[in-house]
Amino acid sequence: MSSGNVCVCSSQSSFCSSNVCLHLSLHCCCPFPCSTETKPTKKRKRVHQETLHVSRKNKTWGYSTDLMLYDDPWKIKKVLEQSDVGPLSRLMLNSDLVKHFVLPVLCADLENTDDVVWKVENTKGVPVKIWDLDTKSFHFLNFHRYNNSTKSYIFNGSWIPEFVSRRHLHKGDEIGLHWDPYRQCFDFSVLRAAN
Repeated sequence: MSSGNVCVCSSQSSFCSSNVCLHLSLHCCCPFPCSTETKPTKKRKRVHQETLHVSRKNKTWGYSTDLMLYDDPWKIKKVLEQSDVGPLSRLMLNSDLVKHFVLPVLCADLENTDDVVWKVENTKGVPVKIWDLDTKSFHFLNFHRYNNSTKSYIFNGSWIPEFVSRRHLHKGDEIGLHWDPYRQCFDFSVLRAAN
């Protein structure tokens, strides 16, 4: 017998063949003709079609399955303007940031979603707990819509004493905020000081 061959033995005859039987059989001699080529079966065709369908669906959903080695945790970044560090005592955010990164986490409890949105839109806002990562301290600010004519939202209350004065923030400093699901609060950090 040469290497690479399969020997098939029966009580009646003994022979060597280079063909491999692809049929599942419990006895030595397979009654079906054997072949070395793989023919597509219905199951293989269906699996192949499902794979193509899923890959097309992934492309239309607009997400990538590529490996990302680093994801910036600071979803909300802002370079402070004079109005953010001035006497108005507020940190202003545009509505796109709020709709993507603030309201979804404040409204995570489905039972009070309407209540939170109403308070943010129509009153002095909702209290929000903020953890300063740099100084390891908790602070509270109010979050609400600035006014109905603008599409801006603000954090106010003790913004000036607890952040601007205490952290010596200036126009041009870049700050970051992101939601911490474990502490149930926003994390705050000064990402870059102005030159």
